[in-house]
Amino acid sequence: DYTLISQILLFSEGFLESKILASKMVKLYKLASEQLSQQKHYDFGMRAVKTVLEMAGRLKRQQPEESESVLLIKALKDANIPKFVKEDLPLFNCLLSDLFPGVVIKEESSREVVDQCKTILKGQSLMDSPDFLEKIKQFQSTIKVRFGTMVVGTAMCGKSTLIKTLSRAFNDIVSRVDEGDSPPQGIYPNSLVSFNPKSVSMGELFGEENPVTKDWADGLASFYIRQAILDSSLTQQWICFDGPVDP
Repeated sequence: DYTLISQILLFSEGFLESKILASKMVKLYKLASEQLSQQKHYDFGMRAVKTVLEMAGRLKRQQPEESESVLLIKALKDANIPKFVKEDLPLFNCLLSDLFPGVVIKEESSREVVDQCKTILKGQSLMDSPDFLEKIKQFQSTIKVRFGTMVVGTAMCGKSTLIKTLSRAFNDIVSRVDEGDSPPQGIYPNSLVSFNPKSVSMGELFGEENPVTKDWADGLASFYIRQAILDSSLTQQWICFDGPVDP
């Protein structure tokens, strides 16, 4: 029973209007799964519902005075809009406005991050198109709430550039902060490691045991993950598998 589960999760996150909000959210996901185009990466199941409710709870703790409907819509937008294909966006927004009539959401984006991204792109003789900057903002909002994120698209559409641009923008902003001060909220220094997982064998990627000596040898991914775990600083460790999507 999705509605009941959502109600309980919202109550546990401190929402007082959880009964109404849970039924609206489940209705939205039901309509979205029926009316939006069928894409392999779309997911309107329990896992997606739980992610949205956890995001809403996080927002509730950050902005306790904000309207609960607004917080849930923000969570729904942050969790879903980045993964929708362009044709489905207007329909999803219509479904949201039908279920939450009269609720207005102010667009929130870090002006500093966008400006820094523009500077980086221009420095590389690349266009700072509004669509590309919008994707960078969506990627930024997604990594706030997920520890694993997939950037999917055709070859040469700018996926790697998007990740590297945001990574560099964060580091550039942090480097300008005076010693003793803290960087703007949601911006951390980061260390980005990028490699193509299809360029090596499975053992060279994840590690393997030598059949003769029985010694373990780390692969690329396990080596970098161990390094990330041992790092006790506030630096975020970004490990990027940059290659074709594979199960």
